[in-house]
Amino acid sequence: MSKSILLPKVQGLVIFILALLILFYPIVTNAPMPPIILYGCIMMVILLFPTIKKSTFIISLMMLLIGHFLFWYYELGFPIWKDALSINLGLISLFAFVPMLLIPIEVGGYIHSIEAELKKLHSKQGSVFILLSIITFLLSSVVNLAIIRVLFPIFKKTNLSNENLGRAMLIGFTSTNLWSPYFASVAIILHFMDLPYTKLGPFIFLLAIFHFIFGNMIVLLLIRKTKKLEYPDVINTRVNKMDDDRKKIARLLIIMVVIFFALFLLEKMTGQKMTTLVSLVGLVGSILWIVLAKEKRRLKHLLSKYIFQSLPKIGNEVSLFISAGFFGIIIMSTPLNQIVSHAVSRIGNEVPLIFLIGIIILLPVVLAFIGVHQIITVTLLATSISPDVIGLSTVSYGVLLAAAWCHSSAASPFSPINLTISSVLNKSSFKVGIGNNYLFFIGSLLITVFFVYFIR
Repeated sequence: MSKSILLPKVQGLVIFILALLILFYPIVTNAPMPPIILYGCIMMVILLFPTIKKSTFIISLMMLLIGHFLFWYYELGFPIWKDALSINLGLISLFAFVPMLLIPIEVGGYIHSIEAELKKLHSKQGSVFILLSIITFLLSSVVNLAIIRVLFPIFKKTNLSNENLGRAMLIGFTSTNLWSPYFASVAIILHFMDLPYTKLGPFIFLLAIFHFIFGNMIVLLLIRKTKKLEYPDVINTRVNKMDDDRKKIARLLIIMVVIFFALFLLEKMTGQKMTTLVSLVGLVGSILWIVLAKEKRRLKHLLSKYIFQSLPKIGNEVSLFISAGFFGIIIMSTPLNQIVSHAVSRIGNEVPLIFLIGIIILLPVVLAFIGVHQIITVTLLATSISPDVIGLSTVSYGVLLAAAWCHSSAASPFSPINLTISSVLNKSSFKVGIGNNYLFFIGSLLITVFFVYFIR
C-alpha cells in the first residue's frame, strides 16, 4: 500500500480512536482528561499537518508556536498548558461523529426523495430558491458542510442560476451556524460562557430565523426570470413515486425534530454539556438509525468507509480548533488578556452600547476577512471580557458572540462555507461570499445589533 493511501487511513483511525476516548472517558470516569490523551492529540495534529491546507497549516503552526513561546516566557505552569490543550477537545468528537448522521440520510433514500419532489418546482426560481435555503437550513444543522456537496448536484439541474444557488446555500448555512448545537460556533460559546443550551438556544434560534427570513426576502426581490431548463429523464421516471417521496421527506423532518427535542431533554436530565450529547447522538443515533433502516449488513462497510475516507477530511477543522483553543487560553493567562479587556472596557465607556455591540461584531469579521479565523477573536472576547462590564447579560453576550462568528463566516473568503461553495460553483470565494451577499450581510448585521441591544 502506497504512503499516499496509507496516511489518510492512519489519520482517520487516529481521529476516530481519540474522538471515542475524548467522548467516553469523562462520562465513564467523571475525571479530567489524562495527559496521555492530550499527548495523543498533539501527535494527531502533527499527523494531520502533511494533508491539511497550506493556509490552515501555517495558521495552526503559528498559534501553537506563539502559544508555547508565551507559555515558557511567562512561566505559566503545566496546569495551564493542560487546560489550554483540553479546552476544545470536545470539538474533536463533534467533528468526528456529527457528520455520521448523513450516512443513514443517504442510505435511507431521503436525498433521492428530495430530488424527485423538486421536479415539480424546477421551473419556479423563487420556489426553488426557498426550498434550497430551507433544506440547507434544516439538514446542515445536523450534518454541517457535508450537505452542500450533496445538494448542489441536485439543484444544479434546475433553472436557478449559480449565483442564486450560492446565495441560497450561504443564507441557509450561515443562519443555521448561528443556532445549531451541532456547530462548533455554538459549542464554543456554550462552553466559554458556561451556559446551558436551553437558556441560549431560544434567543439564537429566533435571531437565526430573522436572518433567514431577511435573506430570502432580499434574494426573492433580486431574482429575475430566466429560460426554463428541462429536468433529466432520470428524475421523470420517479414521478409516480411522489407520494412516497413526500412521506419520506416528512419522516426525515419528524426524525430531526425528535432528535433536537431529545437533546434538550437529555441536557436537562443528565446535566451533560451539549457538545457531549450532540456527539453521542451523532455516533449512537446514526448507528441505530442504520440498523432500524434494515441496513445492518452494510453497517461494517459504511463505518469503514466513513472512518478511512471521510474522517481524514476534517483535518483542517481539527488542527485549527485545537491550536486556536490552545492559543486563546494561553493569551488569557498572560498580561495580554488584561490589555484586551481594558481596551474594550475603555471603548465601552466612551461610545453608546449599541455602537459597542456593532464594534464587537465587526472586530472578528474584519480579522476573518484578512485570514484570522474567528475562533481566535471569539475565544479572546469570550475569555477576556466580562459581560457586565460592558452592560450586557451573559445570555445577550453569548448571542452577540455567536452572531459575530456567524457574520465572520459569511464575510470571510477563507471561511469553510465560502470555500466549499466556491469549489462547487468554480467561483471566487470572495464572489460567492460577501461579493454576492453584501445586502444580506449588512441587513443581518443591523438586525443582530438591534436584537442584542433589546435583549441586553
